[in-house]
Amino acid sequence: MTYVTYRQTPLAQSLAMSTTRRDRSLSDLSRRQFGAVARHQLLEVGFSATSIRRAVERGGLIKVFPRVYRVDSVPVTREQRQMCATLFGGNQAALCNSSAAQLLGFIPSHPSAIHISSPRRVAPKPGLRVYHRLSLPGDFPTRVGPLPVTSPARTLLDLCGQGHSPCGDGPRHRTPGPGGFVR
Repeated sequence: MTYVTYRQTPLAQSLAMSTTRRDRSLSDLSRRQFGAVARHQLLEVGFSATSIRRAVERGGLIKVFPRVYRVDSVPVTREQRQMCATLFGGNQAALCNSSAAQLLGFIPSHPSAIHISSPRRVAPKPGLRVYHRLSLPGDFPTRVGPLPVTSPARTLLDLCGQGHSPCGDGPRHRTPGPGGFVR
């Protein structure tokens, strides 16, 4: 029996190495971000628009929002959905309101929708509440693990603005007092 051995050309070797490096970079990135990745991140680690499209067609990447994907081999978790939401909101997006309050330990339960604030105009999606906000002076997002979150002070302001007590005793019902002023 005769065996034919094919020798890879330098270009084929280079492409194979870059694909391996690209896949390793994607694996590292998805591990840090609960399996969520943005299109711009995929392009930065060496994917082309065509390779992204093919990965979606084959089911290796699942589109969550426009320009945001989840890796199919990573189980869906609340943290992954939150990361997808902040990636969708753009570079300066952060979890806010009750989503941030839960992560910061101000409220015990998970809100049904994910709340993000973003300086960009972002269209809301099912299960996602988007707040377009300009940042306040000195109000920088913080992180809980890899998740960007509004600062504790900003989160408390957001909760109070929604009529919730940050002390956890439920919504405040404001009743007009003497002269029609709210107490």
